[in-house]
Amino acid sequence: MASAPRDIYVPAASWEVMVDVVAPKPRGMDPFFVKAMQQFERYARTIGGEIGDSIRLCQDHLSRFLVTAQEVVGLEAGANPARLGRSREFRYGQETLSFQVFQYKGSDTVSIREDRMATLLNFYARFRETMRFMEHKVEEGDLGIFKNSFVFIHKPLAQAAESFDHAMERMPLHISTRIGSVPDPHYVHIMGTEFSDEVEPGRICRVLKPGFVYEGREIQEGVVIVSQKRGEPEIQTAEIQSPEESIESGE
Repeated sequence: MASAPRDIYVPAASWEVMVDVVAPKPRGMDPFFVKAMQQFERYARTIGGEIGDSIRLCQDHLSRFLVTAQEVVGLEAGANPARLGRSREFRYGQETLSFQVFQYKGSDTVSIREDRMATLLNFYARFRETMRFMEHKVEEGDLGIFKNSFVFIHKPLAQAAESFDHAMERMPLHISTRIGSVPDPHYVHIMGTEFSDEVEPGRICRVLKPGFVYEGREIQEGVVIVSQKRGEPEIQTAEIQSPEESIESGE
């Protein structure tokens, strides 16, 4: 990444959804992450064991993601004379925020600083990972009488995540650290290897730090572990921060 932060051009339709769904003050029946957060705070205290741990982990990562997302949105909102475009209001829950919109390759676009977008995506990737982990633990476990209440908190969470996922899919964004994919040396650093029964040798089996490429330009290098054949020695090239530490430090 360059020493001075650059802008990337985000489709206005995607940015509009991403801004709205992370808003702290929801409206009506539209999907908002904060709706699930309000339920998590009570529900997570009532469940024990591995399921309870997975729910609390998801709650923690959702909270971190929302704090980061709202900070990024606030920093990017408002007039910026150095950027192209005309001011347009975007819904932000019960409020509105203005961003400068201009035409790029025939579509309405918003300029966003690439390091801020990388940070936003980084926190979202970790939250999404823990959300899937929670869903897996609930599916294989037994919530008993708490099953219906879990469905109650999971529905708004799933709706908000689906909206955010679709917004990402409409961007020229490539996630370079997909489990099971072959690591691209241009965008991914291989930290080491380990045995995996689920992933073919030579493919990514564990993500230490998500990697993002936007319109062919790296905005965050990925760091991964690659699967290897049994019988071969594991390779660890260096120490690295835990995924949570990497996120918090912004690396």
